[in-house]
Amino acid sequence: MENIFEFHLLNIHWFDDNISTEDLCAHGKVFIKINNEIISDNNSKDWTLTVTGLYLLRSLNNNYEPYMYNGFLLPCCGFDFWLDDNDKVFFTGCNDGIDMFIEHNEDKNVKIKTLNGVETIINKSEFANIIYKFISEIEAFYLNNEKRKPNKENEEGYKAFWDEWNYLKREYLGK
Repeated sequence: MENIFEFHLLNIHWFDDNISTEDLCAHGKVFIKINNEIISDNNSKDWTLTVTGLYLLRSLNNNYEPYMYNGFLLPCCGFDFWLDDNDKVFFTGCNDGIDMFIEHNEDKNVKIKTLNGVETIINKSEFANIIYKFISEIEAFYLNNEKRKPNKENEEGYKAFWDEWNYLKREYLGK
């Protein structure tokens, strides 16, 4: 059995080509391969990378099941940053995206399974390194572009998003 998990950023941009600084989410293409199944590549649509980064950070120490956060692991869209009743960030978007299962095993491995049933098992530290590289590229994009300005409706959620992102990065990656 192969144990291949490739997940990396192919490109990144603002959805509106930086016309408006109210576009809070970075978008782009991602290459994802689990064993012999390519889930996303240059021929796929753009995904909302900002949301994906947060969801992957959440999955570093927790299992993930499809539609767990009221959307996809890699959503097509992420329109707004909202807070639920527990002050946890969630996003609204369309009904399109990529999902998979992420399961942490007791033996320090992570099992990743596609919706088609293709699965792989990788070491937890390898999984963390893949996620860290991905989120680092997203952070670099934000640092190297004009600061985003959330509207009043998204202000609280946007701040909570970055607070959670930074907390999870420190907590689970030590960075």
